Amino acid sequence: MTSKRLTGLMGGCLAIAVLIAVVTLTDGRGRSAAGPPSQPDVAPAVAVLAPQGSTDPVPSTAGLARVLGPLMREPALGGRVAAAVVDPLTGRLLYGEAQDQPMTPASSAKVLTAVAALRVLGPDRTLPTRVVQGPTRDQITLVGGGDPSLTAQPKPETPYPAPARLPDLAAATAARLREAGVSAVR
Repeated sequence: MTSKRLTGLMGGCLAIAVLIAVVTLTDGRGRSAAGPPSQPDVAPAVAVLAPQGSTDPVPSTAGLARVLGPLMREPALGGRVAAAVVDPLTGRLLYGEAQDQPMTPASSAKVLTAVAALRVLGPDRTLPTRVVQGPTRDQITLVGGGDPSLTAQPKPETPYPAPARLPDLAAATAARLREAGVSAVR
C-alpha cells in the first residue's frame, strides 16, 4: 500500500469516527442528548452541639478568666499562647488572651513538626514507650516516646490496623514483670 493511499484511508477512518461520536453524543442537531447535569441531593445542615438552653447560665468573663488565666500562663505552653472564647449566640467575646495577635495554629505546628521529624529521623524510626522505675521501688512508670496514636480508647471497628492502646501496653508490661519474678501487679 502506498503512502498516499494509507494517508487517505487513515483520514477516512478518522472522519467516520468523528461522525459516530457526534451522532452518539448529540441528538443529531448539535444538542447534547444527555440533558442538563443533575444536581446532587444536599443533606440539610444539622447542629453538631446541642444548643444551650435559655435557662442555662452563660459563663462569666470573670469566671473564665479565673479558670483559664493560670492555664494560659503555664510555662510548658511556651511564651506565645493565644485563646478566644466567644458566645456562639451573640458573638460576644467572653475571654480573650492575645486573641488579636497572629499565631501559627497548633494543627499547623504539629504537621510541620511531623514533617521535620520524618525528614530527620526517617520513615523507619520508631519512638518506643519505655518502662522506668517509679518514685518508689514498687512502682513503675510507662514513658511514652511520642506515639501520637497511643490511646486508652477501646479498639475501633475498622479494617485498618488498630492504634497502640494503653491497656494492652500495661497488660504486656505486667506479664513481663511477672516473668521477671515480680509477685504482684495491680
